[in-house]
Amino acid sequence: MADRIVFINGLELTLYDTKDLYDPIKSTQARSSQKYKEFRVAVLLRDNQMCQRCGSKLDLEIHHIKSFEKKPSLRCRVSNGVTLCSLCHSNVHREQCELNPNVL
Repeated sequence: MADRIVFINGLELTLYDTKDLYDPIKSTQARSSQKYKEFRVAVLLRDNQMCQRCGSKLDLEIHHIKSFEKKPSLRCRVSNGVTLCSLCHSNVHREQCELNPNVL
């Protein structure tokens, strides 16, 4: 089903294609896979186990440059990952939302 606009009791509503909705179970399964674990290690090693924004070596996370949910074909591509500390990772997502609320 494609996105479409419907009217119910005079209210305009947009129906979204459900295949694009976030599925926490599928997301957890994907992040638990061996391929994903290898991707994470490869990104950490490439980035010298250091936040690529501030240089911290604490609380490191992998940020997907192209959305994990919207670009499943890029989930485990090392070139789509960057090592960030948890604070910088949060800031990156906040900045992306401020620039484009539909990005995440």
